[in-house]
Amino acid sequence: GEPPRAAAAEAGWRAFYYAFRRSWPALAAERGHVVLQLGDQYYDVTTYLDDHPGGPEYLSDAAGTDATGAFDAVGHSVRARELLRQFALPEELFSAAEGEPPPPPPPPLDA
Repeated sequence: GEPPRAAAAEAGWRAFYYAFRRSWPALAAERGHVVLQLGDQYYDVTTYLDDHPGGPEYLSDAAGTDATGAFDAVGHSVRARELLRQFALPEELFSAAEGEPPPPPPPPLDA
């Protein structure tokens, strides 16, 4: 079959946008960034890995995924939720005007 992004592109820019939006964190993860989704927001927690009280592996394992369920199940404190705000990615990364291509994922960390 046809790759999902190619099929979405043929279906129009909106379909392409939504297919791209779902894959952006995974693309970032492939480049060494730890980007995860919590609710409707995306976070790049790459720089927080070593400071995470539960250890970096929990964040690394969630890279490129919707980690809302896991985050909520742990019962993070109000402080943790406030701290998270500094890692929020701007919505502009996930929006594209009609006819405009979506933005590229972040560059590889070793670049």
